[in-house]
Amino acid sequence: MSQLFLRKDVHLCVTDNAAVFLDLSRDKYLGLNAESLPPLLELMSASVHDERHVRLLADGLQAQALTTTDPSLGYPLAPLTIELADKPLPVLDSPEQFDICADVKMRDVLTLLMSYLRATFNLRCHSLRYAIHNAKERKQRLHRESTTSNLDLVKRLVHVFQRIRPLIYTAHNKCILDSATLVEFLAYHDIYPTWVLGVKTGPFRAHSWVQYGQYVLNDNPVETRRYTPILAV
Repeated sequence: MSQLFLRKDVHLCVTDNAAVFLDLSRDKYLGLNAESLPPLLELMSASVHDERHVRLLADGLQAQALTTTDPSLGYPLAPLTIELADKPLPVLDSPEQFDICADVKMRDVLTLLMSYLRATFNLRCHSLRYAIHNAKERKQRLHRESTTSNLDLVKRLVHVFQRIRPLIYTAHNKCILDSATLVEFLAYHDIYPTWVLGVKTGPFRAHSWVQYGQYVLNDNPVETRRYTPILAV
């Protein structure tokens, strides 16, 4: 059997009882139940046995345009593995920082408004795929290695973001828009965190958040730990 590769706009994660594919080109999630996990694991292994149930799954994945046998059109068939942030962002811890945060400038409001408009335009007038690829390309082009020396700046920016956000939009049930806006806002300040999309199954739910090192920036880590990352930029 020919080796399978995930198509370049397809992402995979495996939970305890299912596997989920995210096809960005169609903005669609597709799932495999627990019965399909053993043949999927066979397909992901170094040596695939030519068994009927494995071949049937392979044919089905190719029919759905999730996989390809051409390595130039895809990448290894494997679930995403990233280090999941597990801490809330610390509060500002000095009087000087609190003064900076409290004294929100008009330029901060304008920067967040521009970030929101850019994120909204990317998602509504283009697609999630466009927004993801745009953030990925920018990060690869401009990214400086993240270090803890940036943490104080990140804390100030996120606290400013949280103070201004209710004046512009609500984040309730808008996790993708909120994450895209925060990514744009931080990019204005030359900070490039990790934008994560995750899922959970039984029942299925999808979620999005932004993390910086071990810190979750726009959510509670207790909530994000319930999800298995499927895409990270």
